[in-house]
Amino acid sequence: MNIGEMIRKCRKEKNMTQEELACRLGVTAPAVNKWENGNSYPDIMMLAPIARLFGISVDMLLSFEQELGDEEVCALLRELDRRLGFEEFDSVFAWFRSKTELYPNCDKLMVQGAVILDAERVMRHIPQKERFDDYILKSYRRGLESQESWIRDMAADALFRLYLREEKYHEAEECLAYFSAGYPDAERKRASLYRQTGRREEAYQILEGALFRKQRESDGILWELFRMALEEEDLEWAALLTKKRSELTGVFDMGAYYGASVELEFAEARGDQDKMRELMRDMLESVEEIDGFTGSSLYRHMKFRTLDGEFSKRRRDELNESLSKLYRQLYE
Repeated sequence: MNIGEMIRKCRKEKNMTQEELACRLGVTAPAVNKWENGNSYPDIMMLAPIARLFGISVDMLLSFEQELGDEEVCALLRELDRRLGFEEFDSVFAWFRSKTELYPNCDKLMVQGAVILDAERVMRHIPQKERFDDYILKSYRRGLESQESWIRDMAADALFRLYLREEKYHEAEECLAYFSAGYPDAERKRASLYRQTGRREEAYQILEGALFRKQRESDGILWELFRMALEEEDLEWAALLTKKRSELTGVFDMGAYYGASVELEFAEARGDQDKMRELMRDMLESVEEIDGFTGSSLYRHMKFRTLDGEFSKRRRDELNESLSKLYRQLYE
């Protein structure tokens, strides 16, 4: 954007005519007209007065400010939210669009503002809300190309929800490819899409698989915290973490064997041999059902890998023998 375009934009934002601007600056209306049409430029001595009149910096007047800091972005987004509280949507939309045109390289401003405007037009039931589709879609697609993963994720999420709302399922599915690795909600979104397009079996498998992995992931985190608690000899904390791990095995239907094995580690740390014998006895009694979670109704649509019968039996026998040996040592 050149200086003439900037002067025209700022003048219109101030609801001033070319004559009014000329009068305030002590120049003629034809001079202002020539500036705005790019036929001539203001004298260098006029730059500061013009910038002060519009309430902007000289750098902004000259379109040197192409990037905004985080605080400036936040300030503009707060102003957007404030204006939406009392101004007509069309007016606020025009104001925000003019701001993004001042900073064409600021993806974070464009995408976050588009998310706010998109949500507002839906909640307010703005008449002919499709009038704003072009700008909002371009903003989201621009975000998909951002170098920052959080902006890409935000744009992909917003675009996915927009397409889902409009029942454009193919386009919605394409958005899933833009989520960064480990984006927390990607699997649930895919399952939601599959549910709405009649692929219920696939949706079930995605959600149940995610549920099963969350158990393993959560237990692993709690176990690491448990080991740290033991290293610091904080048995009270270790007891709480053991309780949470035990509850987790129940919530996720992992079976009696895993529940007892979790408590065994804490009993061993305390040197409580009576409790260790009790827990090992429970494990021995439930070792044949070590994979019992595969039959849980929580995972009824999942396809667990089936182990060779002989291998599975040998693994159980070895585990049984090892537990029996430890049990005998404690009993003796």
